[in-house]
Amino acid sequence: MPRDIAMIGLGLMGGTMASRLLAEGENVIGYDPVESSRNEHADRGGTIADSVAEASEATDFAILSLPNSSIMLDVCREIVAARPTDLLVIDTTTGDPVDSTEAATLLGQIGVGYVDATISGNAAMAATGDTIFMIGGE
Repeated sequence: MPRDIAMIGLGLMGGTMASRLLAEGENVIGYDPVESSRNEHADRGGTIADSVAEASEATDFAILSLPNSSIMLDVCREIVAARPTDLLVIDTTTGDPVDSTEAATLLGQIGVGYVDATISGNAAMAATGDTIFMIGGE
């Protein structure tokens, strides 16, 4: 049975990961502020969310693939404001470890789980499933 997975950030890496998940039969609910990225996701068969809140409330897993940790923290604050239940945030953003700790603390205050899952590799490698995730968290 397919799972609902939110992908927040549908740029080069996030879009590629979303494509892989869609190919595996998962339902990927995507959000990105860039319209062309949302359209590409829809063209691949993904579902579009109108906001971070909508994406995070619709799933048990939210994968973040964002340009930097400052944007990641802003997205985490939006998730906190939405107050989803039973959510695990999987953050693939390459960023400052201090910001990752802050994100985990923010999300933890409302019972949302957080794992830092930095990716070793690039979008071409992700397209073929040839990446390594370095994961830290509870």
